[in-house]
Amino acid sequence: MRRQGPTTKEELRQSLDEIIQQAYNNGVDLNDGAYPLQHDDPDTPDFELMLFQLKS
Repeated sequence: MRRQGPTTKEELRQSLDEIIQQAYNNGVDLNDGAYPLQHDDPDTPDFELMLFQLKS
């Protein structure tokens, strides 16, 4: 079975960057948000993704 999606941390970073930029460009409010990623499958771990806008 062929893997889908990122297979390295760098690919994950690039994928997250792309989807976050798309959401931002679509007007989604991303400022200082926490996003729980919970799953019904007990074999799939739950995560929480936190976004903070960096000031430059």
